[in-house]
Amino acid sequence: MREFALDELFERAPTPEQAAAILAPIEGRYAIDAGAGTGKTTTLSYRTVYLIATERVRPDRLLVVTFTKKAAAEIRDRIARDLEAIATRHGIGPFAES
Repeated sequence: MREFALDELFERAPTPEQAAAILAPIEGRYAIDAGAGTGKTTTLSYRTVYLIATERVRPDRLLVVTFTKKAAAEIRDRIARDLEAIATRHGIGPFAES
């Protein structure tokens, strides 16, 4: 497993609440329930990137669920962009596409 601090992985630091969700143990299922504009999409994409970049979970073993196609496309694009940036910045990867 690789170790990274969250500020090493992301250009914009997560809030303390987001960081708690991103760093939560990988056992079990998690749901993020919050109102519009609270950072749910960012939290979901950051958690996914964190789990892949730190090699805690293989990309083909993750399932990220959201309610709209628009949100799903946004999460997919953010994950791809962030993983590419991490691979370039830290000289790691490539990360498998899922």
